[in-house]
Amino acid sequence: MPFLPYVALLAALSAAASVPPPAADVVRVLPADSPEYLQLAIPDSVRVAPDAASRLVLFRGGVPVLDRGLAIDVQVVPQPAGSGAAKVEQGYVENAEVSLDGRFAVLLATRYKKTIGFRDEVETEGKSELTWFEPAHPKGLWSVTLENGVWVKRVLLLSARHGVAVSTITDLNGPADLRLFGPEGIETMRLRREDGSVVDMRTTSHGVFLAVDLAYPERGGLPDRGVLVLDLLHGTRWTYTWRYGEEHEPMSWNLADTGILEVSTADGLRVFDRNGKPLRASRKK
Repeated sequence: MPFLPYVALLAALSAAASVPPPAADVVRVLPADSPEYLQLAIPDSVRVAPDAASRLVLFRGGVPVLDRGLAIDVQVVPQPAGSGAAKVEQGYVENAEVSLDGRFAVLLATRYKKTIGFRDEVETEGKSELTWFEPAHPKGLWSVTLENGVWVKRVLLLSARHGVAVSTITDLNGPADLRLFGPEGIETMRLRREDGSVVDMRTTSHGVFLAVDLAYPERGGLPDRGVLVLDLLHGTRWTYTWRYGEEHEPMSWNLADTGILEVSTADGLRVFDRNGKPLRASRKK
């Protein structure tokens, strides 16, 4: 074997054999049966819910400081005749989202009770709680409990500096509001679902910009839809709006890391800077 390829092969094998466990402060969600998780030396003292299939693992300096199982506990209980209900479903469900840089995670815990009538009518009650985890705070830096009957539709992590965006609903098929929570757990903004329902949320890789696709209620000649662009660093916002059928109705849109919004329409491409100033428009031929 020629010398140089042989050296390159040795280097590759050496690198593969010496991949270290996480050496920084980092958060991961791992399947309990994954090779990566099974190779970890985790003391029992930091393990919670050991039988759970999915694990939220926090490393501090490469050392596991929390191994929390994400609980799923759902029970359906038939009801006796004359109780007014056919059955009751009670559940407790946990999910976790990890930031793109792995610096923190937000755990969503939902406890609910669903009463199902004999004619399949359903009544659901319960509450949801958000908890912020990071390696320096394995017991949770903060927790926020939402109002009774308010359910989380989506959690979108922004950054360790700008916090988390949450859309919530009170009805499964109803409109969704927007809430922003800072890294201390303080609600910094709320857009009421009556003013605009969240259809989609997107953020940039560093979490500085947030774009929210909104559906507005019927308001007699006012826009049907809009993309709200928030500059979380400078505290500014602007909205690209349209009515259905207009030539500038988006076919798709994209938010760049610089805060530039690119809107593709049937008429061409429209580009706006982070403050909503048009940069260029290219018409299709």
